[in-house]
Amino acid sequence: MNGLQDVRHGGRRVASGLVGGTRIETEIGWQRVEDVIPGTQIHTFDGGLRTLKSVIRARYGADLPKVYPEGLTLIPGGALGNCEALYVLPDQGILLAGAAVESVTGQHRVLVRGADIAGHGEIGLAMPVDGIEVVSLRFEDEEVVYANTGLCLHCPADGRAAVQSQAFPVLDAPAADLLMSCRFLEGHRASTRQRPRRVAAAV
Repeated sequence: MNGLQDVRHGGRRVASGLVGGTRIETEIGWQRVEDVIPGTQIHTFDGGLRTLKSVIRARYGADLPKVYPEGLTLIPGGALGNCEALYVLPDQGILLAGAAVESVTGQHRVLVRGADIAGHGEIGLAMPVDGIEVVSLRFEDEEVVYANTGLCLHCPADGRAAVQSQAFPVLDAPAADLLMSCRFLEGHRASTRQRPRRVAAAV
């Protein structure tokens, strides 16, 4: 089908893409990201329904620890509005909003990298034991999609690039660290920053 690609990554790291098993909201309900195809209408954060132009899939098996040696970020259910636990790539953009965001950054909404939120609350690093499929979604323009109910994941305009945006400020690691500390303090959770801890694979 036009717009649907399975690529040989050749050991190269994909910066942006949703990990297989993640559910996104489409016109017909919640679907696993690996099941969506070009032409699907997907609910986006500020653009309503948007048509998916292309899908690029990359699979990592035994080579996963070499490509992503730091591991993937594992976000437990309920940590950031997500109803179930999910993995995100280290360079995947995550959109955050709320009182802590405005207090710390002076912005209504910001993007942070997946790797930069590990170590806060129960969010940690993990290595999926069975490998992963990464699905990069491309729209006409950059979009933010809903994942596992309430987590907002950024899809850059070219589908696979590292987090960059014309619409939202992108925080560097120290700023993201400060924001997450304040966010969890605000939510009456442990806010002591530790080294990103490696947790057992759970999904």
